[in-house]
Amino acid sequence: MIIRPETFERALHSWDEWLKSIEAGHRELQLKCSLREMELAAKKALNDLRFPSSSVFELYWLCCVFSQYRVGKTRQFNFNRIVMPDWFPLQFGHPYEWAATCRGKRIYPPRVWDQRDVCFWGKGRKDYEQIWGPWPEFDIVLPAQHPVRQFVKRGRPPKKMPNGTTLL
Repeated sequence: MIIRPETFERALHSWDEWLKSIEAGHRELQLKCSLREMELAAKKALNDLRFPSSSVFELYWLCCVFSQYRVGKTRQFNFNRIVMPDWFPLQFGHPYEWAATCRGKRIYPPRVWDQRDVCFWGKGRKDYEQIWGPWPEFDIVLPAQHPVRQFVKRGRPPKKMPNGTTLL
């Protein structure tokens, strides 16, 4: 099952390890401003959380670190506030270069595939790349046993019925 970015985003923010990672990144990167240091911090944080390498995901993590999207001290978030800061340094030839048009705009995490999705579209990443071209940076393959998957809600949210109404 392919997980849409919006669904993945809600799952990430339900996972304590992700939230701790963002808070640690916020503390660590207040004093560092170079793109290389930010990139290394993002790579390390995502690696520690056992996510595959992805420049899109690194940029999303950094935007979470630098955006004020938490509502108060609760676990409520305004995801529309996760944007790339206007001051974010981008260099020609850097993997984040594609994001130059994203300054000040909403940033999303990558789409998530599992191994069955990859097998459905090809016999694996190499076959996928032979058929379709380079593996898209906007997608990651996440193992079925990854801890964040337990926070993915499947199906439509339950519909509340008005008082006294029963669904037949």
